[in-house]
Amino acid sequence: FDITLYTALAVAAVGMTYRVSTWFRHTIGTEARRFSTSKRVAAAVRGIASTLFSAKVFTLLKVFILDVILQVRVLREDFLRWFIHMCIYSGFTLLLLMHAMDGIITDNLFNDYYPTRNPFLFLRDFSGMLVMLGVALALFRRFAMRGHRLITRAMDHYVMAIIAVIMISGFLLKGVNITSH
Repeated sequence: FDITLYTALAVAAVGMTYRVSTWFRHTIGTEARRFSTSKRVAAAVRGIASTLFSAKVFTLLKVFILDVILQVRVLREDFLRWFIHMCIYSGFTLLLLMHAMDGIITDNLFNDYYPTRNPFLFLRDFSGMLVMLGVALALFRRFAMRGHRLITRAMDHYVMAIIAVIMISGFLLKGVNITSH
């Protein structure tokens, strides 16, 4: 279990590193080509430092909470889309913190933590059901609701299938654990 968790986290870190590195490697437009990659990285570091050590950090924090965590822009556009996203996002986040990383995070936060006792057991089940609710609503919205002009790509089906398989395998594992000695 630990090996797969750390492998998945390493793959995510490599993917994020690759994505960030593309911001500095690719030159869009004629003006960007005048600056080397090292100058662009140095400018980014200076810009980040000047933001973090100024009053702008409060604006940055506000934007992070409202736009990244709470997804207020998506909420303004479509409540159902926001609700689906929040179910999947918050459910996976809780499962990551309360289940996958319980020895690192949850053990240190709660001195009476046991993964097989309530409320921790309930929170795991609730988080899994939250993700499944989000997947079910996403499928309903995509295939059953009329009036939405949604562009559906093969990747959308693939992502929904992967999320569903992950969650169903977790529920099956829990069922096996309940029935085993």
